[in-house]
Amino acid sequence: MSKGIGRKVYRSSSYNKKKRVKKAVGVFVGIICIAALVFVGYSAGKPIYDYLNSNDISTEDTQEPWKPSISTEPADEEDDSTAGEKEEEDNRENLQEDEEQVPVNSNDFTACRIPEAALASANELNDYISQVKNGGYNAVIVTLKSEGGKINYNTSSEFAKTGADAVQGTMPAVQIASMIKGGGLKAFAVINILEDNNRYGENRDGSYHNSDGTTWLDNAPSKGGKPWLSPFETDTVTYTEYLFDEVSEAGFDGVIAEGLAFPHFRNSDIKYIGDIVNSPDRYKSLISLANTAKAAAEANSAKFMLDLSAADILKGEAEIFKPDELGEITVMLSYDPAELNETIVYNNREIVLSDMSAAEKFKAVMEIVKAESGDSITIIPCMNYGQFNQTDYNDTIDELIKEQYTSYAVK
Repeated sequence: MSKGIGRKVYRSSSYNKKKRVKKAVGVFVGIICIAALVFVGYSAGKPIYDYLNSNDISTEDTQEPWKPSISTEPADEEDDSTAGEKEEEDNRENLQEDEEQVPVNSNDFTACRIPEAALASANELNDYISQVKNGGYNAVIVTLKSEGGKINYNTSSEFAKTGADAVQGTMPAVQIASMIKGGGLKAFAVINILEDNNRYGENRDGSYHNSDGTTWLDNAPSKGGKPWLSPFETDTVTYTEYLFDEVSEAGFDGVIAEGLAFPHFRNSDIKYIGDIVNSPDRYKSLISLANTAKAAAEANSAKFMLDLSAADILKGEAEIFKPDELGEITVMLSYDPAELNETIVYNNREIVLSDMSAAEKFKAVMEIVKAESGDSITIIPCMNYGQFNQTDYNDTIDELIKEQYTSYAVK
């Protein structure tokens, strides 16, 4: 968030009135003294008068603030302005000195995830970039491939182009990254990998297939059943590698992998697809796909992040969350208080989240996630702003900073 440069200090008008009264009294007393001296005698009074006059000048020199040599404003108002400007300049210098003493990691960021509509045109994107900067953030997150499979940039992937209406964006990734970074902000991109319902190729390439070769759908066709990309398919792995390479090479500072999860399989699906989707080791295909994306991004010096939900981790529904097998990785942790259960049990202890304040709830959840993550996983909180009232949001951000999270995101 933006920070001020220091409170400007103004002098009150009573200060100037007191100065004018003091000067008037001084003049009056001086006149009386001069009259008395003249009466006693010019020769005796002149040295005393000279002394008093020189002392009065000395007092004026030490008490009067500096004034510009040329002024179109009344002298008293100019005194106020000069003093205020000097105070503000001093505050600015002090703040700059304080900032120089605080170590800043160039990798730290406060990011704002903007709507997909921002990528409809260059003008739209520029408008959102300005809003993000005015909001005090130093990074932008754009969704280049969204849940459902819509691609919001003009990709060169031939595989993507086989999906009917899959590619919706008109700007190439390099243009999007360049515009964001040209605005003085870091650029991050989200790519949803598996929550993809596009029908690629003539045979729904990359999707789950039934044992008879037909495409598996997550529901009956009459009820809007859709295909999903499968982490077991070679086409999916190749497609993922291509997109993460293309986007990171375009100049994005980081790429966030989203949607690394399995669809909900019905019991009847197992006999059609096979035991592979029912295996206790199926999560390994998710980790393998994450590593493919990570390697492609890091080959172009981009940061790789894995998007996970705090609520899913607490509920045991984040299947890919295996810290011992994920290795060193950064998790962008989506924090949505509306998704949390009222109570959770951790280490045989019941924790009643519903009785906690917003800050206490955030702290409790993050402590559990960090404890489960171990030393190999770095957590970057991502706040779902729409699920907070303003007071709870402010209190949560304050707690976030208190807990020394140097990077966070808002969506």
